[in-house]
Amino acid sequence: PQIKNHSAASGFSNYRMKSIRGKKMLIVTVGIPHASLGASLVLFYHYIWRLKENGYEILHLILLQPNYDREALARYTREMSDKASFKIITHEAKRHYVIRRLTPKICIAPLPADVVLKINKFQPDTVLCFDILSASVVDISVQNLKAKKIVWLGDLNFQTYWFHAVYGLKESFSNIFHCAPALVLSFLWERFYKVLLPKWDEVIVASKSSERELQKRGIRGTYLPYPWPAKIKNSAGTPSTPAARPGW
Repeated sequence: PQIKNHSAASGFSNYRMKSIRGKKMLIVTVGIPHASLGASLVLFYHYIWRLKENGYEILHLILLQPNYDREALARYTREMSDKASFKIITHEAKRHYVIRRLTPKICIAPLPADVVLKINKFQPDTVLCFDILSASVVDISVQNLKAKKIVWLGDLNFQTYWFHAVYGLKESFSNIFHCAPALVLSFLWERFYKVLLPKWDEVIVASKSSERELQKRGIRGTYLPYPWPAKIKNSAGTPSTPAARPGW
């Protein structure tokens, strides 16, 4: 793929390369990265592409659901896979986590033994997980990894559910019965972050506001600019150029 204007990706690379241990990296994503379609999946693609270009030996574990796009996986494999330096393994599950409302608790589904065996055989120097679910799956499944562990976080789940509740009430007080479950989920995810993230060596966040929110909860997160292609396709399939400055 033709990828231009990787200044943000360079920021990530230059900032982190010195702290990344060794040259073997396990990367975990939920979903199949894509060069131009999607939101987080585009970010994942260009992060991973840059790491590949920097010469890392990568094992990429992709967490999938049964209805995943097989053509997208085949395309990504063609673009990225290299027998010598870039291998892709997948794990398909109907649900990678469930929320028990009666307990209440967030329960993560562990990886099967054959996937864990491949990870242990690879012996990564660094683990890079994109978002909280990927990190939690690795945490519960792969024990005694002597690797530096880095997690990248997009939207914070506890914030998302909190906003659902608040704005639901702003729209109509009659939504209060729908807002109560959202508040419970917000509390569960907040607790989940507070238990999981201290186990990780570095936490990278996608916004400055997330730095502050995590700090309030005793978690250190570092905001880094993220990569975005200079030329992308809009919903009509025609190339478009993003604005030079963000719109917010």
